[in-house]
This record gives sequence, structure tokens and C-alpha cells, in this order.
Amino acid sequence: MMALRWLAVIGLVVGMVTVAFMNMPEPQKKIQEGDSAIVTTLPDVDGQPHSLPQGEVVLLHFWATWCAPCREEIPSMVAMYNVLKAQGLKVFAVSTDKNGDDVREFIQLHHISFPVVRDVDVSFANRYGITGYPETYIINRQGVVVKHIVGPAPWQNPDTRAWLMSLLKESPKRQGNSTAAVRQPGA
Repeated sequence: MMALRWLAVIGLVVGMVTVAFMNMPEPQKKIQEGDSAIVTTLPDVDGQPHSLPQGEVVLLHFWATWCAPCREEIPSMVAMYNVLKAQGLKVFAVSTDKNGDDVREFIQLHHISFPVVRDVDVSFANRYGITGYPETYIINRQGVVVKHIVGPAPWQNPDTRAWLMSLLKESPKRQGNSTAAVRQPGA
């Protein structure tokens, strides 16, 4: 009789686990090189909305203030941006920090002049399949991810800068009335 009760309990637990597993949301496909960028609008530290630029060469950079490699990488990214922004380079830095004051202090400390937006619930980072910080997606003028960099990047490296310059020199290819083939959220 006791064994029958345990079998019923085990069966019930297995059934509940199976139902829970079947009702889990589909995992997001990690965005890869060659995929269309996902467009979003996120708030900065002051609550002002910023949208991922379209029809531009964009560094979509996921980071956090508590991430040591991120803190080491940012000064070289800022220096590179200051050189290439006149040629049209855009940076869309996505912080996943919970504390906006930490982000604000970091922006001031490093003299960051590109948009820094907040993804507090990490929903946008999850849409890209971010597995750690920093991660950067380089998006061309057509809205296609042409490079995915996991970890800090050599932004001051002459080869990196030359490669980015070559992307900036490409003219946008028009597709209908749009200059970018980007995926809208939920697509």
C-alpha cells in the first residue's frame, strides 16, 4: 500500500514537471552574423527614449558597470568612436545594470558621448541571446549583423579601425522605400 502511494506521488511530480516543461517559452534564437538586426527603443538614464539607428553602421554593445572587461574596454571604444563618429559611426550601448546612478557615474567618468540605454529586465539582451559581457554586434547600413564579438574588442587596433572605415564607406542599398532590413520586435 505504501509503495502504491509513492508511485502515485512520483507520477504526479513527473506529470507536473512535464506540463511545466511543455509550457516553457521557446528559447530565443541567438542572433548571428548574417541575421537582420532587431530594432528596439530603450530609455537612457534620464528616461529619454533612444532607438537603434537604422541605415547606419552601428556598434550594438551589451555591457554592465560591474563587468571588469567592460570597464577596461570602454575607454578604447570611446576613443575609437570619437575618431569615427565624423564618418558616421553610431554606437548603441545597452547597459543591463539595475542601478541607474551607477550607469550615470560611469558615463560621466569615461566621457561617453554616444547613447547609453538601459535594459534593466534584460529582455532586449535575451532577444539577441547574450551569454556574457561585453558582447558587441556590428550592424551594416542594410541592417545586417556583419560581426559578433564576444568579450572585449581591440577598438584601437589599426586593422579593426580600417575594417570599420570600409563599412562606413559602403553606401546603403535601397530595398523598396527602406534603407535597412531589420526585424521588428516579435518578428
